Amino acid sequence: KAYPQGALSPRIAALHPGDSLLVRGPVGGAARLAPAVHAVGFVAGGTGITPMLQVIYSLVRSRSALPRLRLLCFNRRAEDILVADELAELSAAHPEQLRVFHSLRDPPAAWSGGRGRPSEEMLQAQLPPPAPHVRVLWCGPPAFNSTVRELLGELGYADGMLHEFS
Repeated sequence: KAYPQGALSPRIAALHPGDSLLVRGPVGGAARLAPAVHAVGFVAGGTGITPMLQVIYSLVRSRSALPRLRLLCFNRRAEDILVADELAELSAAHPEQLRVFHSLRDPPAAWSGGRGRPSEEMLQAQLPPPAPHVRVLWCGPPAFNSTVRELLGELGYADGMLHEFS
């Protein structure tokens, strides 16, 4: 998916079959989670699901006792949800540890998930509450990231509990 104002997606979308692309990473800082972390909230806007999925897979593979994971995915329409089947499989494989919540800005009439953009009420209802053993990670477009950062601050999450992928 290419975002016209995106930093990377327009470049990738302009590639043709046979073109080369050098990839390195992760870039933007790794989110380290100490063993004392018992709950992690993830807030993903659109393609911001990418680093969230990487962290979730890393936790699933490396921890014998998986922390409680809450993933909130925000998209415009149902067809914009990326890796929906993969997320459903992951949450089914770890039903006690991983809960996935989808919210759509333009939901179909029969939609039973969340509606709208991130709000204080929605984040408070879906994320683990602020505590020393809690971390919240988020990624999305710049305006999304700013909104989430502001809302998390209003909800009482301290800087040491937060990590923004940008």
